Amino acid sequence: MFDQQVYFAAKKIAKGRDPYLAVVSNRFQGREALELYSLRWGIETFFSHLKKRGFCFEQTHLTKKPRIEKMVAVLGVAFTLGHRWGRLHEARRGKNIKKHGYRARSVFRLGLESLHRMVKRPARYLPDIAEFLRLVVQPRQSNRFFVVSCELA
Repeated sequence: MFDQQVYFAAKKIAKGRDPYLAVVSNRFQGREALELYSLRWGIETFFSHLKKRGFCFEQTHLTKKPRIEKMVAVLGVAFTLGHRWGRLHEARRGKNIKKHGYRARSVFRLGLESLHRMVKRPARYLPDIAEFLRLVVQPRQSNRFFVVSCELA
């Protein structure tokens, strides 16, 4: 393609607008290309939530790189906590599926709204706050780890 060698990978997907996912790459082939694309898609989803679905990141009008980096780090932690709490919340109370087969709210939105209620009226939601701290914030032992280096000065 355009005097460049490219590799094509595709797979059938269960949900979505299209029944297949196709990836074209000039560096990666087959399963590796699909796995790398899935990582990229996770990042795209994260930034979509930052921009339109909860945090309105673009409305901050930050322009200095160090401040943007700090803001993204804080929002990354907030997104992770909201998503994790949403998964636990959904596991406890069940999925709310609409007639078209999709969730009424995303897992992230469910967690974010629940956290917002808890912060807004802490006395009313003390049992939920205690559960959040126990299940989400409390460190867990794992043989895998993730390190984030961030300086918030």
